Amino acid sequence: YKRQVGAASTEGLVGAPRAAVVRRGGDEVTGFSIELMRAVGRTVGGEVEFRGGSWDELQREFAERRVDGLPEPLFGRAPESATRTQPHTTARYAIFTRQAGPQPKALHELGGRRVIALRADPAVEAIRRLRVPAFLMLADDAADALNRLAAGEADCAVMPRLAGLRVLRDHHIQNLQAQRDAIEAVRRDYCFAVRKEDEELRSLLNQGIRNVKANGDYMQIHQQWFGIIED
Repeated sequence: YKRQVGAASTEGLVGAPRAAVVRRGGDEVTGFSIELMRAVGRTVGGEVEFRGGSWDELQREFAERRVDGLPEPLFGRAPESATRTQPHTTARYAIFTRQAGPQPKALHELGGRRVIALRADPAVEAIRRLRVPAFLMLADDAADALNRLAAGEADCAVMPRLAGLRVLRDHHIQNLQAQRDAIEAVRRDYCFAVRKEDEELRSLLNQGIRNVKANGDYMQIHQQWFGIIED
């Protein structure tokens, strides 16, 4: 089989960092979820073609059946006509703090503090669900959140650990750190999105996800994109 998949630029946005990075000057795309989907397709005898565009453009093309799937819905917003595969990755969350500031290690320790979280992210829902009395501030992307934290606009930030660590590295932010303890109350599963009626493609991708976990491709791709920033 041969399918077309839309890939929007997601560098620094909610969730897995650089999940799909559109290279400048063309439609060629790369990134963790892109390379993972390529590997998944290979294990089930398929070929995946990617086309770059904005999220709004890709949602429209998905609705018009010009693309068959999406590597990762942005901000958790899959189109209404979409369904998800089984998860391929689960994000661990962490609290980011200034090195010279308070060092809360759990959500219940955020009470009374200025906390930046990512818009429409599971961390926001968890803070509200647990009724943590924090002063919640929303950011559109991880880079914005951590730059504001570094500048002293907040006391801490809550986001996926790898997303935050990559921003610290890529933006050369020196005065922040991630608490080592994972936040057990927050997690996020990452999946591929396909049309609800395309059960054949969903089944193939689910099988491919199991294949890359079994043959070592998943760990190799994960190490390529995220291993160098694990601390």
